[in-house]
Amino acid sequence: MKHFVKVVFALLSITTVNAQKNLRATYINLPPLIATSIEVGQEYTVKPNKPIDIAAGIVINSNYLKQYHKADVSYEITQRSGLYLKVSKKFIARKFEDKLGPYFGVFISSGLGFEKATYKPQSPYPTPGEGEKANKISYISGLGFTLGINPPQNTPFGLEPGIQVGISPFNNQLQSLKYTPGLGRNLMGFYLQGVLKFRFHHVAD
Repeated sequence: MKHFVKVVFALLSITTVNAQKNLRATYINLPPLIATSIEVGQEYTVKPNKPIDIAAGIVINSNYLKQYHKADVSYEITQRSGLYLKVSKKFIARKFEDKLGPYFGVFISSGLGFEKATYKPQSPYPTPGEGEKANKISYISGLGFTLGINPPQNTPFGLEPGIQVGISPFNNQLQSLKYTPGLGRNLMGFYLQGVLKFRFHHVAD
């Protein structure tokens, strides 16, 4: 976990130094809104067709709630919130900025999850009592790749569709099968999230 955090801060430091006055776009990613999450970010052109993307998000009491059973105890998640920071690198396949460009990207994500639950014991073993409340703060890390289409840069606005696929080397949430901050929906061990960024393009100095 410590190494992961160091990598995040190292990438942020490198981006801050190398991306001066190269801000290309500010955006909001729309699919996370389904899970009552807000993700906004900025894209920096460090090298032609190889931008660095920095995004931050917040999950506000996700509506992906359910009962969860584990061993001799079950509990009902009553609140799931969180926040995260995501850094990604894109490789765009195009020759001209005024054309659409398919891209491949890699990302790392780091965040915190906040959960509240009510326990419901299923057996007489030493478990939390009936109705006992549980609050948990969880560290969540993730990495993966994105595929999408980068819009032309010669327009004031643009839409960037795509898909994000990731894994989580460290995730100790009470219940991580639903929406996970920064990663999306867990499906058979992989995390999936749609990408549909509404972008405001900046004119380079």
